[in-house]
Amino acid sequence: MLHPYPSLSIIILIVRIILLRNVQSLPHIIPVGAIFSSNELEEQQAFHMAIERFSTNLGRNNSRFEPIIKIVDVENSFLVYHDVCQLLQRSPVAIFGPFNDYGAQQLQSICEHYEIPHLEARMLVDFGSRTDLSINMYPHHSILSKVFSDLIETLDWRTFVIVYEDSESIIHFSQYLKQALEKNWELRIFQLQPDQPYREILWQVKQTQIVHIVLDVKTEHIVEVMKQAQQVGILSEQHKYLITSLDLHTLDLEDFRHSRTNITSLRIVQEQHPNLENWSKYPSIAKNNLGHGFNANVGHVK
Repeated sequence: MLHPYPSLSIIILIVRIILLRNVQSLPHIIPVGAIFSSNELEEQQAFHMAIERFSTNLGRNNSRFEPIIKIVDVENSFLVYHDVCQLLQRSPVAIFGPFNDYGAQQLQSICEHYEIPHLEARMLVDFGSRTDLSINMYPHHSILSKVFSDLIETLDWRTFVIVYEDSESIIHFSQYLKQALEKNWELRIFQLQPDQPYREILWQVKQTQIVHIVLDVKTEHIVEVMKQAQQVGILSEQHKYLITSLDLHTLDLEDFRHSRTNITSLRIVQEQHPNLENWSKYPSIAKNNLGHGFNANVGHVK
């Protein structure tokens, strides 16, 4: 998937949804909260960019949006609760995040209790009840599963392997399995193990002699998985990959350019969209840069 790191356009969109309102009635300072983990640097950039962009639009009304960001240990529920409580003292008009599974339900519950809009962009594996105050902008897994299944059919893959990482990913495969029965596809599934090198499983994939591979792993692990796939000999001119991460275009795949492997992926970001091209026009973003820049090398990805 699809993995839960949101694209720039998603964050711009969810900020737009909550912030576009009757500007004549807005106060001078409008606080907007966000919860990030320490490694979500690009998400922080996108949030700052969106806030600054809309603050610029409000300049003539003598109003501006003020970002209130908390960097939290998302795996520690107590600290998440503590930081959210501190954030609530600033009376934000909405809270964004977290952009991963840890702490998301807890924040959703707190926002519902205080009737504060909660917006997120992550792949849902929990399907608990949601109120009108809680909005998830990430494409639903059933839609993505159908899209990838249709793409596999279009590519005419009659035999293929699925390599996945998280147990929750099984839910993504329901459409594949349904299509496999209906279309008489031959499908094999392998799970990467966290306590051993990826090569151990990739060797098993190689032994199947199947050259069509669906890769469903976390975005931050894709490059390492592909390096080890190259080491065992399943990243060659004969192999064809469908990578389900929507953020593949943010990775540097230069090391695999000369493998001549056909790599297919989807994305919901328009590379030439002004939101992506003009982010450096916003002074505070260009100046701070949060120690990290956008890296979109997509020329060699089909």
